[in-house]
Amino acid sequence: MTAAAAGGAGARGAAGDGTARVAGTPGTGPRIVCLSGSLATGSRTEHIVRWCAAEAGRLGASATLLTGPELEFPLFRPSQPRPAEVRRYLALLTGADGVVLGSPPTTARSPGC
Repeated sequence: MTAAAAGGAGARGAAGDGTARVAGTPGTGPRIVCLSGSLATGSRTEHIVRWCAAEAGRLGASATLLTGPELEFPLFRPSQPRPAEVRRYLALLTGADGVVLGSPPTTARSPGC
């Protein structure tokens, strides 16, 4: 996905694993993971995080966008192996040079994160 496409309303990545990738120049810029914590597709939070991913790509970073539905993980069970989506999420964060976290307001107030 191009940086311009990532900023568009309703844009979705075709990375094969459900994530949107906003490519800068491969191998030259920082790796940024952008997380939208809203479960509502097309929410303001998602639009803002998409814009951040697009800007990071425009500035030469390689940005990966994960939106709310892609962040719905099963409950943690230490006695069982981690699901593939959790392993992918942890690998992205471990390999990231930076993280953008978008958290939606609750009841017209900012969350206390």
